This record gives sequence, C-alpha cells and structure tokens, in this order.
Amino acid sequence: LYCSAVASDIDGGDPNINYIWNNLTTGASVGVGHELEITPSLDADPDFSVGDIIKCEVSATDGDGGSSTADSSIQIANTDPTIDSIEILPSEGVEYDTVLSCAASASDADLETPTLSYQWTSGDVELGVIDTLQLVEGMVEPGDEVTCTVTATDSHGGTGVVNTMVSVENTTPTWLDEAVIDELNVFTGTTLTCSADAYDPNDGALSVEYTWTG
Repeated sequence: LYCSAVASDIDGGDPNINYIWNNLTTGASVGVGHELEITPSLDADPDFSVGDIIKCEVSATDGDGGSSTADSSIQIANTDPTIDSIEILPSEGVEYDTVLSCAASASDADLETPTLSYQWTSGDVELGVIDTLQLVEGMVEPGDEVTCTVTATDSHGGTGVVNTMVSVENTTPTWLDEAVIDELNVFTGTTLTCSADAYDPNDGALSVEYTWTG
C-alpha cells in the first residue's frame, strides 16, 4: 500500500510529514513511512487478514510545533483461489464401463487451503459429484464428451473454476454365441444352418451377416 499526503503552512516553510499505519480490526500498529507491504501469513495471530481495515494516519508538523492530522482507510480484499492443474485419468481408451478419476490441485494467494468440489457432466446431464465416476452401460454413447468441472472454494466464499473433458470411444462387439453349423453329418444335398449371436454394449443386440466359403 502507498499513502501520500501534501501539507502547507500559511506561516511559510514546509511541514514535516509522518505516516503511521494501524490495523483497525486488530488494534495493532503495523508500520511507519508512506509504504506498507501486505503479506499473508500462517501465524496464529497474523498482522493482516482478509477483511481487516488498514488506516494510514498522516501528521504534518511545522517548525514551531504546530501539527495537523489526516487519515485514510482501506479494507483488505479476498483473493480468489486458483486451480493449478486438472486432468482426467485415463485420458484415452475410455469406454462405456471405464472408471474415470478427476485429479486437481489448487492454491490461494492468501495461504488458505481451498476446498475442492467436483461435477461430472455429459452435455446437460449431470453424471456425478465426487472425484471418480463409474461409467455404466446406457450412461454415455460413443463420441460423447464427459466433462469434469472442479470448483475451488476458500473460507471467504471466493471460487475458482476449471474443467476438462475426455471422449468416449466405441466398444468392440462381443460374441455371445460363436458361429456353429448345426449339422454334424453332411451329404450332398444337405441343407446347412449356421447360427451365431453377437452383442455390443453401445448398440445392444446385433444383426449377424453370414458368408459361406468352401
């Protein structure tokens, strides 16, 4: 902080100007001179805290001992926390049943430890509110983007918000019943029947195409 004052004397001469800084919230004297550095502290009884009112009191004294005072005050504002990093793991190979984890870290210039909250969404649909998300069949489709939004909140209500996302990939179909020819004894003129059943977690039951080779 910088405090500046100009004084004059009708009797002539330049008055001597002195500056005293006081924390009106704690009642402590916190400095002298026209500059005051505000630094956060983890001490149990810090000189400065968010919300404290700091006053600069100026006294002008002439050569004959006459003096006059003036003052100005300002309140220490809160600094919003900052989210320093965020990532979703895994970032690739995400399928319909993947367990996602959202990792984030945050800091606060006021030396507080922010509280982190999480929200998982896909489009306008909320999927979860903790740092992990278990995807299940029917929750998302291939090509959907799953977003993790992290909010850091300090004790004074200041917030910082960041998000990141991953894309859901297609899942390879699986065979419920592999191809089987139902005739064991085959002769010329025998009609053969081949049957199979496939399933895709993204698309449900699948139609099966058959190709005969000999």
